[in-house]
Amino acid sequence: MEVEFIGYVPAGTRESAIDLPRIREGVRRHEEAGYDTVLIGYGPDSPDPFQVAAYAAAHSSRIRMLLAHRAGVVFPTVAARMIASLDHFTGGRISLNLVPGGTLDTHPRQDGDYLSKDERYARTGEYLRVLKAAWTSPTAFSHHGEHYRFDDYEPHVRPLQRPWVPLYVAGSSPAAQAVAGAHADCYACYGEPLARTAEVVSSVRAEAARAGRSTAPCFVARFTVVLGEDDDHARERARQHVRRAGAPVDPGILNNEGNRRLKAAASAAEHHDRALWTVPIGSWGSVLNALVGSPRTVADALLDYVRLGVTGFRISGISEPEDTVAIGRELIPLVRSAAAGRGPGAG
Repeated sequence: MEVEFIGYVPAGTRESAIDLPRIREGVRRHEEAGYDTVLIGYGPDSPDPFQVAAYAAAHSSRIRMLLAHRAGVVFPTVAARMIASLDHFTGGRISLNLVPGGTLDTHPRQDGDYLSKDERYARTGEYLRVLKAAWTSPTAFSHHGEHYRFDDYEPHVRPLQRPWVPLYVAGSSPAAQAVAGAHADCYACYGEPLARTAEVVSSVRAEAARAGRSTAPCFVARFTVVLGEDDDHARERARQHVRRAGAPVDPGILNNEGNRRLKAAASAAEHHDRALWTVPIGSWGSVLNALVGSPRTVADALLDYVRLGVTGFRISGISEPEDTVAIGRELIPLVRSAAAGRGPGAG
């Protein structure tokens, strides 16, 4: 079984929104570490992810770019041409991560989007239908929907990847699961305890069946990874990280469904399953969902999720760039070997 490892390359720092050396070094580091993909973020305080991805692709050779993208900011036929063009210019290394929800409710409004979250997810479903048609229709077509209306669009610009670039939908709400089940190639959400993850996988698969799909989306889980020489060393590293972040405070501004679910997990227990640690952290009211342990322990924990149907992991460490290198050297090979049935933990 193939397992996708997704890292994250920030485009800048607190001092500078765009830091070209950081982008270059970050994408090369992840490529050398054996990651498959890097996420390029989207937000009102971030540079254009299309431009960041193009720059990162020009300074790498193999690794894929997963662009975070909010439906509604660009008209879908325009976005279809932008994405298809970038797919050619990067040699077919582009995937799209639709983020209709968001960490803060204020973020969409900064770009003029005043729809409710559920309305944004409904719009995303329509947006994805238009994108797919713009990339696959053999003839000109028209569309008269709730959110978009156009006539006689001629789909000349198609992606290098066929039939379309891989489409991810991120979110933890029922609306996110419904849109992902109906339209996405992959569904991405926070990593939760195993029992809850099994419920999520089942729910999204049910949504796919309800939409008449014969194949459900793949699943991607988001974790922080804290490695150590052994489990005790890793736990001490995790405790130090939480202490450095300061006393947890919840100002009530992170009200998305994913954070609410992690808060519920942290309230129920600090430790879950083999290696999952959920603990409130920092002044924003967020919750750290970390897999903590030796490389073998964390690899086995990831394989527990693989057995549930999760085949992608968006992971990062707590100390960069050292942790990216360590994850690539010590963790990724263990998971790949076992997932392919060649090493401990297989089966």
